[in-house]
Amino acid sequence: MSFEIPKDALRALHVYRIPTSCQCEIPGFGVIKEIGLRELTPDDEMMAAQRSRNNNYRTAHELSKACLAQVNGTNVSLADGSSDAVWNAMPPKLRTLVVTAYTEIHVPSEDDAAVFTKSRVIKV
Repeated sequence: MSFEIPKDALRALHVYRIPTSCQCEIPGFGVIKEIGLRELTPDDEMMAAQRSRNNNYRTAHELSKACLAQVNGTNVSLADGSSDAVWNAMPPKLRTLVVTAYTEIHVPSEDDAAVFTKSRVIKV
């Protein structure tokens, strides 16, 4: 039996309100007051890595841009160029907030990493 799960069915949308001091106006979206990010699939991560061309700084931006899914409740996508347009119009403070949100969603905490690595058992 074969079936296909819709791509976004299992990926929650994480919505963040933008602090007033970091809000900006982007043509077609108005003043950016909130953004929504989705968890990346392994394929999303690989495509972002390829777009970064082995540049670590660019990788952080490509991963963050890839998870950008909504701006003020309007869907955005790399496929139609809307994510790129929004990303390029964002001021540095807002881009940094998106990178911070990407990290919060995708990177385990130091405590979780410590618990995980301490759980190691060696079997022969």
